[in-house]
Amino acid sequence: MPTPPHAPILAIDTAGAVASVALVTSQASGAIRRVPQRESSKSLLRLVDEVLQESGLELAEIGGIAAARGPGSFTGLRVGLATALGLAQSTALPAAAVPTLEAIAESARGQATKILAVLDAHREHWFAQSFRLDPEAPPEPCSPLEAATRISATELLATRELSNVQLVGANAAPLEEAFGAALDSAAGAEAVARVALRRPELWNLDLLTRPLYLLPPPATPPRPRRAPGG
Repeated sequence: MPTPPHAPILAIDTAGAVASVALVTSQASGAIRRVPQRESSKSLLRLVDEVLQESGLELAEIGGIAAARGPGSFTGLRVGLATALGLAQSTALPAAAVPTLEAIAESARGQATKILAVLDAHREHWFAQSFRLDPEAPPEPCSPLEAATRISATELLATRELSNVQLVGANAAPLEEAFGAALDSAAGAEAVARVALRRPELWNLDLLTRPLYLLPPPATPPRPRRAPGG
C-alpha cells in the first residue's frame, strides 16, 4: 500500500459551487485560493501557480497532488481531475483522488462526531452520505447512508435514522429546518488534502480517471438515422 507523502500536498476541489486550490502539510494548512466553479476551467492553473508562489515552492518540490473525485459537478470534476492528472503525469508526482462527501465530512472534524455530508445535486436532489468522525481516523461511513447516493430532498427528509446527525454542506438551507443549521464546509481543497493524508489507499493515479458521478451525464442521446426513403 502506498504511503501518503510528508511534503506539502497540492489539493484541488472543483466538485461544488466554489472551486479551491490549497497547499497543505500534515501539520498545517498553507496558501489557499477560491473562485466560483464556473471560472475553474480558465483559472485553475493560475490558482496552482499562486499557491506555489505564496509558499515559495516549485511544483517539483511538493510531495503529491490530490483532487476531489466526486460526486459533484460534471464540468467541475472533469476540469479538476484532468488538471491533477496532467500535473502528476508531467512531474511523476504521486496523486490521490478523494471522494467529495468524505472531504465534506472531514471539514467538520472537531465540530461533531456523526455527520450527514451533503452536496446539492440540483433539481431538488442531493448527493448525501453519513459518516462517523473518530479522533485521528479518516471519516468512517456509517448507517443509514453508508454509501454515497443521489437522493431526493423528500426521501432525505423522511430518513428518520438521520435525526441525530449534524448536517454539513454548502448551500444546504433547504434541509436546515429538519436537520439544523449546517456546519461550515468551506475548507474545500484543504479537506481533500486532509483525507488524502489519512488514506494511503487513495494514492492511485488511476483513480483520477474514474470520477464518481452517481448519475449519467446530462446529454441527449443522438437520434437514430433514418434510412434513405424512410
